[in-house]
Amino acid sequence: GEYRGKVIVEGNETGARDEEIFIILVFTSRKELIEYEIVKLKASIKELEYKMDEVRGSLSLTAVERALEEAKTLIEEAEGYLGEDRLDSALNSIYKAWEQFRIAEELFRKAIPISLFEGVPSWMILIVIILVVVVALLIFFLRRTSLDIRTIVGARVSEARGIAKVAKGGAERDTLRMEKEKAQRVLVLLESQYKSEILSPETYNTLRVKSEQKIREIDDKLRKTY
Repeated sequence: GEYRGKVIVEGNETGARDEEIFIILVFTSRKELIEYEIVKLKASIKELEYKMDEVRGSLSLTAVERALEEAKTLIEEAEGYLGEDRLDSALNSIYKAWEQFRIAEELFRKAIPISLFEGVPSWMILIVIILVVVVALLIFFLRRTSLDIRTIVGARVSEARGIAKVAKGGAERDTLRMEKEKAQRVLVLLESQYKSEILSPETYNTLRVKSEQKIREIDDKLRKTY
């Protein structure tokens, strides 16, 4: 259970007074402790993910995401052990998950601006390289045969742009759909944590509004990809 206490310090001569409120958590079993740690860690991960969403697109977050995925895997592992009453293994997994989360926090604090090609699928980069090679070969042979270089190259470049635009649009829609599904899952989780009194009404409302706004923004972006 949760117990609140207060320490009051008073000066006899000066009459100065100071007080400090503290909370003591008492668990009746190790299982209850592990369950508390799991809930607390999930909430911390969700909070960090919201911070990441606010700077996504401007900072490189690949390493942070890898650390968080590892933390989530360890949480699932801990939950599995907990269901089997293997409390030592569950406790070990959840502590490892906390370590991964702290690594993710540190990586987030040190995140650098995103590079030019980060987030671009490798197959799209390969298509661009192939198109560049094709155009270069065309120019070489057209010069040898004295053809109208500007006309031919212009047609090829327009074709390449059309292919790249179609490919990019499809990839962008897939990414946006995944982000929307993730935001919708967040709303469900927030409501569950609010009903379980893990989140305060103020925190719940703030996070809920952010998630709903994010979904609306994703829908707007999706419409623009067609």
